[in-house]
Amino acid sequence: METGNNYNKEPFEDLKLILYIDQDSFSYSIFNKKKNSFLVVKNYSIENYNFNTIKNIIESDSYLIKKKSYKTLCVIDSYASTFIPTPLFDKSNIDNYINIVSEKDKAYQTKYVKQQFSDSYLIFKLKKDLLELIEKNFQLISLKSTASLIVDYALSLQQLKDNLLLVQVNKSNFHITLIKNGQFIFYNKFHFDTHEDFVYYLMNCLHTLSIPIKNKIILVMSNINKEDILFKKIKKYTQISFMQRPEKFIYENSIIIKESHKHHNLISQIICE
Repeated sequence: METGNNYNKEPFEDLKLILYIDQDSFSYSIFNKKKNSFLVVKNYSIENYNFNTIKNIIESDSYLIKKKSYKTLCVIDSYASTFIPTPLFDKSNIDNYINIVSEKDKAYQTKYVKQQFSDSYLIFKLKKDLLELIEKNFQLISLKSTASLIVDYALSLQQLKDNLLLVQVNKSNFHITLIKNGQFIFYNKFHFDTHEDFVYYLMNCLHTLSIPIKNKIILVMSNINKEDILFKKIKKYTQISFMQRPEKFIYENSIIIKESHKHHNLISQIICE
């Protein structure tokens, strides 16, 4: 449902703060759990997880100044991650798991989270200084990596038949997951430098997964405008559909006027909590 909403006098106990951080952006939303409504969405551009920029945003934004009053959900796009089936998961081995897919680095800390909609754990790596900044400033009730969120969000969707591909497209990378007949099959993250790189990596991924052309749904979520050259180029090779905002929530007018495929990295955190 899409309606306006007055959020100036909402009691703090009814609100949740939702954070999303990746290498290019810091964004947040405030959700009223009592009214089932998203009250505000705000996005800042940053460069390569710049610590000082993030710190300044946290200390100066008019909503985030009140951060200690909010229960907070947070997703950070991690440096490295890997999924482990629950029967094979051992908390004492999380560093060993992550070191298989990334080099050891004392500047990073290993974390893990249980998936909501699949029988697995995600192990991921975050910069220690960023992690300490977030933990110091917010009442975290959930901390996840983008990989965890993308997979759970795809599994929560209604189109759980045939081959569902959910793709989150960012300025210089994209996340992709394949859900087949309601089962989690594949996840990966690809970095690209040019529009042609983006098309090549995505199409090669579809080819490698051997997904029938007539038997797939590709859903795109992104904070990039629909008319961007990235989407124009990929449409020459395959059909894509842009995500719609979930109808189960109410949205303030300032959110309604934005394109509906945007800010799912915030909205989905409530669904996948």
